[in-house]
Amino acid sequence: WYAEGTAELFGTHRWTGGKLLMGIMPASKEETPFWGRIKAVKEAYASKTALSLIDIMQYDSRAHLQNEAYAWCWAAAYFFNQHPYTQLAFREMKSEAKDISLNFSRRFYDRIKDHWPQVAEDWQIFIAECDYGYDLPRSVVARKEAIDSIEEARKRQK
Repeated sequence: WYAEGTAELFGTHRWTGGKLLMGIMPASKEETPFWGRIKAVKEAYASKTALSLIDIMQYDSRAHLQNEAYAWCWAAAYFFNQHPYTQLAFREMKSEAKDISLNFSRRFYDRIKDHWPQVAEDWQIFIAECDYGYDLPRSVVARKEAIDSIEEARKRQK
């Protein structure tokens, strides 16, 4: 899931002011014609077949025989790469990306498990609202008891 999701994430990019921006949320369907990742997530959510992060993190080598797996891997990678509680851990896992076993997912989970309830809840919000131009960092729930933690996570990102 990590390698495919990261590849999908790099597939979403745009040139702005002479700079290449990678891993963006496409602003519109026209920006990524025939891509279909957001459509797949929205359709799965509407039909009550949306996947949890744990489902995606347990993908095996056969998962990508179905096109939907690419959509879910992209969604998870975008989410983890943008969420203040997971961004640093997600980016640091690149050095371990050759490991396609469940051990990789376990190590990643271990790094973010202290915030897992919030992350899992924010994932549900993300897939419910997923659409072109969605700004995940601005959409993360600011939980009263966690505001200081979010601010600390944002400072570490800078």
